Amino acid sequence: MLTAEQLSEFLEKLKNLLARNNGDDPYQTLVDAPFHDKLYSVQLDLGIIALAVVNSQRKFINRVALSDTQLAKDGDEASSKPFHEITIPYGHKTNIVAKAIRTDSTLETLDWKDLFVPALSESDSRFNQAASGIGGSIVAPFKTKHTTGALIFDFFQPLENLNEQHHAFVEEYTNIAKSVMAKQALLS
Repeated sequence: MLTAEQLSEFLEKLKNLLARNNGDDPYQTLVDAPFHDKLYSVQLDLGIIALAVVNSQRKFINRVALSDTQLAKDGDEASSKPFHEITIPYGHKTNIVAKAIRTDSTLETLDWKDLFVPALSESDSRFNQAASGIGGSIVAPFKTKHTTGALIFDFFQPLENLNEQHHAFVEEYTNIAKSVMAKQALLS
């Protein structure tokens, strides 16, 4: 497990890495950056990060980036629907990604049916979770001037095993991501 000092050092490394983005897809860079340092990502029990963005014209939430990790690949290969084709109605009442974005609240789940309803069945959602080896997920919403969405942090530990360092990472990394997205909007 990371100490507070190590977490601070890791977050600083991530800020520097993201600041040097060389024209790569900024969304993909955001979900991949924490996995560049495997020691820290493993100590955080972090398996996957996904980015979902609201399409305000269509009133849907689109999944736009999935970390390039083996766990993510395993889940996507097992899925009945490819990652980028999964959309969630913005107003859906039980999907926690939609709920987190609408209420601007960080939400957690042990069951991926909460992340994928109504796009996938309960059994398909759980099959994806099992294939990915994920114990629990935290959905952290964000809003910038031009982008509204959520980062979905998937941990290979169940939520009850996560501590203040895990939650601090989710909060701080979401703030870093917001800053990067806001800056990117100014440049485009």
